[in-house]
Amino acid sequence: MLKICKTKRFLLTTISVCALCATGQSFAQPAQPAQGGVEELTVTAQKRSENLQVVPIAITAISANTAQALGIKDTIDIQVATPGLIMHHQTNAMTPVLRGITTANAAPGDESPIAVYVDGVYFTAMSSGVFSLNNIERVEVLKGPQGTLFGRNAVGGVINVITKMPEQTPQATISLGYGNYNTPDVSVYGTTGITPEIATDLAFHYHQQFEGFGVHTFSGERDTFETRDFAVRSKTLFTPSDKTQIVFSANYEDSAEPMGVAEDPLPGTFDSFGGTHKGGFYDLRGNVNANDFYTEWAANIHVTQDLDWARLVSISAYNGATPLILSDSDYVEVNAQRLYLPIDLKELTQEFQILSPEGSKVKWIGGLFLLENTVHSSIQVTGTAIGPAPAFRAVVANLLTDSAAAFGEVTVPIFEDTSITGGLRYTIDLQKIEGGTYSTAGVAPSSIVGQKKIFDKPTWRFDLEHQFTPDLMTYVSYNRGFKSGVFNSSAPSTPAVRPEVIDAYEAGVKSQWLNDRLRLNASVFDYQVNQVQISVTVVPGTNQLLNAAKASIQGTDMDAEVIPFERLTLRSGVSYVDSHYKDFFNAPINIAKPAGGYLATPGNGSDNWLIFTPKWTFNVGAQYYIPTEHGTYGFSVINYFNGAYYPDPGNQFRQSPYDLVNASIDWTSPDEKWMVRLWGKNLADAKYLNQFTVNATAAVISPSPPLTYGITLTLKLGGT
Repeated sequence: MLKICKTKRFLLTTISVCALCATGQSFAQPAQPAQGGVEELTVTAQKRSENLQVVPIAITAISANTAQALGIKDTIDIQVATPGLIMHHQTNAMTPVLRGITTANAAPGDESPIAVYVDGVYFTAMSSGVFSLNNIERVEVLKGPQGTLFGRNAVGGVINVITKMPEQTPQATISLGYGNYNTPDVSVYGTTGITPEIATDLAFHYHQQFEGFGVHTFSGERDTFETRDFAVRSKTLFTPSDKTQIVFSANYEDSAEPMGVAEDPLPGTFDSFGGTHKGGFYDLRGNVNANDFYTEWAANIHVTQDLDWARLVSISAYNGATPLILSDSDYVEVNAQRLYLPIDLKELTQEFQILSPEGSKVKWIGGLFLLENTVHSSIQVTGTAIGPAPAFRAVVANLLTDSAAAFGEVTVPIFEDTSITGGLRYTIDLQKIEGGTYSTAGVAPSSIVGQKKIFDKPTWRFDLEHQFTPDLMTYVSYNRGFKSGVFNSSAPSTPAVRPEVIDAYEAGVKSQWLNDRLRLNASVFDYQVNQVQISVTVVPGTNQLLNAAKASIQGTDMDAEVIPFERLTLRSGVSYVDSHYKDFFNAPINIAKPAGGYLATPGNGSDNWLIFTPKWTFNVGAQYYIPTEHGTYGFSVINYFNGAYYPDPGNQFRQSPYDLVNASIDWTSPDEKWMVRLWGKNLADAKYLNQFTVNATAAVISPSPPLTYGITLTLKLGGT
């Protein structure tokens, strides 16, 4: 067994979780709640604005203020406030794990089983899932398959990001920050009215880490894990009448991110070139400054028209990105093997919705979703392991996904306080691939292939909910989710993997007590998954999917938020997941080779634990505010605990438990125009994995960031 880290579990966490017996699904900061109660949270999990407490889905909602206080700066950080969720950054992509559902695969052309939406727009590429949260209104994490309304491959859940809407009143927020490792950070958000019918905004973010977490041991000079990010987003709101709303949004991002790309052999193991890990946890032996250079541009238009009998919605979107990965895949000081992976992706989506009007006793929605996704990838390997310069080998693939889906859902009251919901979606996908293997001498014989396959599947949702009192609701639900089959871009001649299908059964309760000073929600679930799609890395840079026959997942979520007295809010959360593969007789079992590296041999993985799925995750947090005549002082802290998990389907390696502790102290001026915040992330300096891969060359790891801290000065201008 491998122990990646040894971090002491904090006594505060244990006591708080035992006392609250809860799971933190909602961390929105109190906004002057009525009579000292918890804040009423509005979510759009059912494509309409509703109170969190009446939606029969397990949801985590994180407000912008809470995200800032808890150190949640990008989508990777969402995990600290969401038990059951783990966010990994693999190469150029976000590969989330939610209640055991993941592929841990970032291959070009594949889509995540945890779908990412921004303002109602679906992003197919996992490389689009990592972005800063400098202009958000809130983030919603929907747990469980969303087979009807968010049906596109959302077998495990949805991460739904809602950004701020432009306002007529001119106002701006400017934040200047500086952190350790010589890291400046600048965020600017401004909004104003242009005409009585038009308002616009602009969000700008710049972040650059000039000093690395470690060094390249072969020279002792060049830093490792230096990052930079530049992003600009804008939204324009046009309301020609009180029944028509048109929103145009656009964004551009340019970043360099080595996390999940820069790797080194697992301590105590050797790669096939004789290399082994040297130095500290963040030191690298290779002679290539591994990085993911990422550029993205996107635009969408969202039109809403209210009629007397319905509401019509159209969402049209375009997204383009050019990730470029440079990696040292020999992990030693010589140029034995380098990986160069340029990707060009373009996606077009169109969604039409028709919804019941506000106030309707029977709530219904129907719609049509269309998608076209094209990806060009080229996995290029050079170095002496391939042959004398200028020898190279490349696997080039062009992939196309054409998808169409029709969906509908209706909620009908069957008694005064009891409702039943039924939803159905039918999806049809055309998947195509064309590609082959190229070498110095040209095209390898018989290597160019072309394949296509159609996958179609109905998915559905049924739930029964009963409102016992205005503060107590229970529900039971049955959902089916579907993740389409897909071709392997790194092996174009192999057949497409079969679709993954999940049947999810859930029962839950949502409640508020003590004059709304206590919110307590809980759910239990049972997942039965067929044809689980799982990733295998045979050689560096060639992630491939295969099907594990079945998996069984059971667990429970509980969450609590309590205001024991004015200005103090306590929140805590727990998730327990019991997961196992079933009938997994072709599991890749890694056998160490005498010369280094590993040979993946098919073996029996039945009853093994699902990858990246800890049995326990929990968090506990507190926010406290002290108003004085000299301003308001705020204190925030959260501790997130992640239990042990296995990063490989053979369960041969193990990430040991770790805690992530984030905290901040801030002062806000009496006029609320100035704020100074001291913040810290990973204050326990936990050493834990961002990525783990076993391949023919080596078992390699890429670490997550260490302890970071800094100061941020914020100025607010205008507004009311």
